[in-house]
Amino acid sequence: MRPTQHIIISGAAGGLLAIILNSWLAGLTCFVSGVLIDLDHVVDYGIEKKQWPFDYNKLCAYCHFDKKGKLFLIFHAIEYVFILLLIALTQ
Repeated sequence: MRPTQHIIISGAAGGLLAIILNSWLAGLTCFVSGVLIDLDHVVDYGIEKKQWPFDYNKLCAYCHFDKKGKLFLIFHAIEYVFILLLIALTQ
C-alpha cells in the first residue's frame, strides 16, 4: 500500500474510532499506528542500501521488487496493538 493510501485509510479509521469511542486520543492513536506501520521500510532501505537521505522512487522500487536479506520490521510487532488498545481503553 502506498503512503498516501495509509494516510487516507488511517485517517478515516481514526476519525471513525474517535467518534465511536468519543476519544480524540483513540482516533489519533489509530491514525498514527496506521501510518507508522510502514516506516520500518525506510529503515530497511537505509541499512540495506546505505543511502540516507533516500530517493522516494528508489524506496518504492526497493519495497516492491528488491527486498532481500534481513528485514527490520520494527513497527510490525503485535505488541504494539496491545499497547495501543491499552491507551485507547484508558481514555
